[in-house]
Amino acid sequence: MTFAGYQLIAIRSELRSINQRVSSIESDVSFIETDVRSIKSDVSFIETDVRSIKTDVSSIESDVGDIQLNISSIESDVSDIQSDVKSIEIDICPVMPKHPEGAKPGKQPKGARFIDPKMS
Repeated sequence: MTFAGYQLIAIRSELRSINQRVSSIESDVSFIETDVRSIKSDVSFIETDVRSIKTDVSSIESDVGDIQLNISSIESDVSDIQSDVKSIEIDICPVMPKHPEGAKPGKQPKGARFIDPKMS
């Protein structure tokens, strides 16, 4: 065999080696492309979940605002009721005449309080 023959054999061997490396790289690229598609799909699902969470948060914030308004309204109603109760208490409690020693025992109904007419 001539020198050119040996070189041809060496070149063919080197080409087989290069082809095997190219094939291996192509296989790696294919796996990477599959992984990238999977990651893109995961990102898409995450983006959808984030949008859903933002919508839920917005709804919760709106509900909290409504609850705060309801609480303010209830507090106002409670204050009005307390004022009405005080007014009713004043209306139904007998006003005792002023006596030098204070109200006479036994003259007030149970639970009633003495109201000084000057104070009303």
